[in-house]
Amino acid sequence: MFEQELRSIGVRRSAGVALSALSVSSFTASVLLFLLLPRSRLSIPLFFAIFLIPPTLFYFYLDYLRERKQKRIESLLPTALLHVSSFPPRSSMEKIISSLAESGYGELSSEFKLTEQQITRGLPVPKALENLRARNSSQLFRYAIGLLQNSYRSGVDLRDSFQRIANEVFELQSISRESAASFSLQKYTLLFGGGVIVPLVLGSLLNLVYGLALPQSQELNDAIIFGNQAYLFIYSLLSSVFVASNENNLKKSVLYFSFLAPTTFLLFYLVENAVFF
Repeated sequence: MFEQELRSIGVRRSAGVALSALSVSSFTASVLLFLLLPRSRLSIPLFFAIFLIPPTLFYFYLDYLRERKQKRIESLLPTALLHVSSFPPRSSMEKIISSLAESGYGELSSEFKLTEQQITRGLPVPKALENLRARNSSQLFRYAIGLLQNSYRSGVDLRDSFQRIANEVFELQSISRESAASFSLQKYTLLFGGGVIVPLVLGSLLNLVYGLALPQSQELNDAIIFGNQAYLFIYSLLSSVFVASNENNLKKSVLYFSFLAPTTFLLFYLVENAVFF
């Protein structure tokens, strides 16, 4: 998992070892800061922020590298499918793979180049194609490789199928771009509202209450602050899950929450204590 992405940034370790080392370092730093800094309501949020953000950011950076690679492969996939459909009937699969490897399709050609090298070293074509399919997470690409596997096994001419799939992929990519653009505004509005506007409003209201000099008990103040913090926590969690689920990538909710929750607590603390006034 993520071995190719780690090699691309010069890390010669497995993903598990790299994440474990970063997690231990983050935990150690968070504990030291927790022990050395003066106690405040920010101590616990700061502890979790320092502990969670570096490994979370590192994991999702590797995930981003993988997604970027798969998106580049998918963007070139229709052209590659049309390329395959141009071969005459009964062309050898080795020739098709070699042609795709040398056609300048970026990451897609690199993947076929690796498959070509495996075949040259003696790996059977079906196994090499299965390896190609297994190391890529793009469903469109995996489907296209499945067509190549069926063509190799059956010997049936699938040129019309490749042309049809290429046209369908073009249409799907167009729809995907439109839906992503329409959702972007909602996404950033929700994250900005949850990370900035909501804590600023709550902190300002609480600061205003303090300024009225009304009779107050410490227990009541603590209960109000706890209620506001609980609201910010729940809002950050629900916003992160909502945005990630709408992106069809629920694991990203961890990334959004890791940044959104500490930001809301920090802004709430600053405004509540009248740092800006």
